[in-house]
Amino acid sequence: MTVTAFTANVYEKLGFYVYAYCDPSDESVFYIGKGTKNRCFDHLKKSDENEKYDRIQKIRKAGYEPRIDILAFGLDERQ
Repeated sequence: MTVTAFTANVYEKLGFYVYAYCDPSDESVFYIGKGTKNRCFDHLKKSDENEKYDRIQKIRKAGYEPRIDILAFGLDERQ
């Protein structure tokens, strides 16, 4: 089952967080971001023409979905 959004209860508990996009074929990290609410899923929906988007498309063409790891949570925006 692929998660594409957090429930309001979950993202309220997460607060600000740091996340990583990983390529499941080789476990490499190709993007680090910070977010709140469902920000970490936005990259899966947008079609920005950049290296991150190209990598997501390459992973999908290989039959996978990028893995999103939450690295830290419960932070304030400055942290």
